[in-house]
Amino acid sequence: MLAAVGDVVRLDCAAAVADEAKARGDVVWSGSRQRGFLRISGLAPNEPTETQYQIWIVEGGRGRPVAAGVFDVGREVDEVIVPILPRVFVQTPTTFVVTVEKPGGADAYSEERGRVLARVR
Repeated sequence: MLAAVGDVVRLDCAAAVADEAKARGDVVWSGSRQRGFLRISGLAPNEPTETQYQIWIVEGGRGRPVAAGVFDVGREVDEVIVPILPRVFVQTPTTFVVTVEKPGGADAYSEERGRVLARVR
């Protein structure tokens, strides 16, 4: 879907903490479509009744990051592809961050829970 859109940005992911050093992937994002996808492998499996991963979009001018979805990583899964769907309009994203949160996700972003990030260069 995003391949046909002219404003797609592709970003490489990098581990934000040593525990996730094996995590690799990328983010594709379209500002005009206000959606994108995270493709990631090597992320530690989670137990959905205890924790979930959450995607956040950081903007330079916005005070707080925008929540953009929650997802799980199973034990037998090598790679996951997750839609990025922000709750509000995102003008100019600077960073996409994956955090580990309680089931259902968090209402507020915490940098300390960051596991993986992708930055606009």
